[in-house]
Amino acid sequence: MAIWFSLVFIIIISIISYFVIKHKIIKETTPQRKAAAPARFYGYSASLWCLIAGITSTVYAKYFTGNFPETIIPYFGVNVSFGILVLIIILIRRSFKARQHVEGWVKLLIFSISLISVLITLGITAIIFLQTISFLKYVSIFDFLFRSNWQPQNYEMDIKNSFGMLPVFLGTIYITFISLIFAAPLGIFSAIYVSEFMTKKMRAIIKPSIEMLASIPSVVYGYFASFYIGPFIKDIATFLGFSSSTENALAAGLMIGVMILPLIMTMSDDVISSIPKALRDASLALGATHIETLRKVILPAAKPGIICAILIALSRAIGETMIVTMAAGFNAKLTLNPFDSLTTITVQIVSLMTGDENFDSPKTLSAFGLASILFIFTVTINFISNKVIVVYKRKYGNFS
Repeated sequence: MAIWFSLVFIIIISIISYFVIKHKIIKETTPQRKAAAPARFYGYSASLWCLIAGITSTVYAKYFTGNFPETIIPYFGVNVSFGILVLIIILIRRSFKARQHVEGWVKLLIFSISLISVLITLGITAIIFLQTISFLKYVSIFDFLFRSNWQPQNYEMDIKNSFGMLPVFLGTIYITFISLIFAAPLGIFSAIYVSEFMTKKMRAIIKPSIEMLASIPSVVYGYFASFYIGPFIKDIATFLGFSSSTENALAAGLMIGVMILPLIMTMSDDVISSIPKALRDASLALGATHIETLRKVILPAAKPGIICAILIALSRAIGETMIVTMAAGFNAKLTLNPFDSLTTITVQIVSLMTGDENFDSPKTLSAFGLASILFIFTVTINFISNKVIVVYKRKYGNFS
């Protein structure tokens, strides 16, 4: 019934608008205003009848139906929204400075979206540090940073000696170091060969094949490490006379290295390939060999981009959880033996945030303390790396 009310008002307002427009056009003095008058008044009329139709539909929904709150949206909202849309479209006429206004709206939209992302990041950071402050009410910051006993499950018996994060932090650095030692040289040399020495046909086959490794879920890597790499490393360690367990830091580090290898390789390859051909030609014209050109010209120019690739891979390795959980275990202890079981910050955060423990207990709040340490550590690495990249860009130029 409300639809019929809307149609009736559309017809009435359209007839009235026709005569008003005809009268206004006669009074227009310039051709430009006569040309713009119909569209302008039709827009005003359309907006007016949409508003009246929406009000009428609302009255009908309130007094002639028994479900007013649910019917207000489809009756009133659709009509009024359509009328506003028509009015906005019609107002964009010749005198309307579209470039300035549209660019202003787009800038406002982009600013709003970027502001939302910044506010979300600041909110997450604030929550982490506020919860860390709540955790430090139970444990002193000195005990948390420098003690070597990490046993949060025993905090009710001895809370002072239960939250020493040093073995967890060093375990994170150690496993990440193993992964980078394996992946960084292999990825960089692979990128050099693919970009400089491989034929185009082979490059079209090999590079996508390596990039496919990046799409494999980390749980698959973890499964492979726990069932194959870990036992294999244990057998080798036993043969060499070392004690080892199936869950060890070396297996986790190597598998994380395999996971980040495509990232380093593809980004380094893109950077090396983007070096201008003029640099290569100039070096070769001066009598340098291909290897000398690569070593003294191309790699120095690509060094900032290669550092960025290693930095991104480092962040990916630090944040890895599933591979470490399945291949290295949960054992928190201070050791440099790669055949021992170790743990990382991310694994402990997952362990602490699961279970039936109260959210405000020291055990659960310690996860936020670990998150703060991880956040400060990654921000510090990013800051130092950016400074190094700026230095290299000033020295070799911004080619990457």
